[in-house]
Amino acid sequence: QTFAGGLSQAILRYNGTPAEDLMSTPGPYILPFNEGKLASLLSIPVSGFPEVGKADVHINLLATTVNGILKVNNVTYHNPPTPVLLQMLSGAQHPSDLLPGGSVYELPSNKVVEIALPNTGLLFGGPVRPQTSGNSTTNFVNPIWRDTVSMGSTGDNVTIRFVTDNSGPWFIHYHIDFHLNHGFAVVMAEALNQHPNLNASIPGIGAALVIPSTLNQTL
Repeated sequence: QTFAGGLSQAILRYNGTPAEDLMSTPGPYILPFNEGKLASLLSIPVSGFPEVGKADVHINLLATTVNGILKVNNVTYHNPPTPVLLQMLSGAQHPSDLLPGGSVYELPSNKVVEIALPNTGLLFGGPVRPQTSGNSTTNFVNPIWRDTVSMGSTGDNVTIRFVTDNSGPWFIHYHIDFHLNHGFAVVMAEALNQHPNLNASIPGIGAALVIPSTLNQTL
């Protein structure tokens, strides 16, 4: 019934347990969670040259807010009329041929890609800030492998790397649907020239769509 200090609490009781209040008290925390210390059990080093900015492809994605609308590199993402994967299979060979315009980045095959996400304070809202945010120490030896990361607070700059060894369109977006719906997203179109031109086998709008069994990607 209360929201004191930004904290909302509840008690979960299993059947058969006594209906009494908890007696424990929070903290102090002796070992706070430090996400920066997480590492892969396989000890996988970063691909490419172990220095920031020394990948084969470097992309800077600057997120801003303009009148409540989110932009990435000054472009607001809008859902395309046709999924990007079908556009690629229809023979599109250049980012300018793909919709939404300005939100699709072409990536060559078998290259090391480095993406920087600077937090300049131009984006509204606050992050779910893990301990690793604000950490300026890079880790090329055994970094965290994950699909979601906090951009941290103003002045932080999250940098990620991956290898383009799986062709197709890949979505980079904010994890909250509200922000995604307001334009915070881009698409990485990997290895455009490696997709077969299936334009003749792709039906028009309203027809039944049958994807050949040789395709193992969905968007």
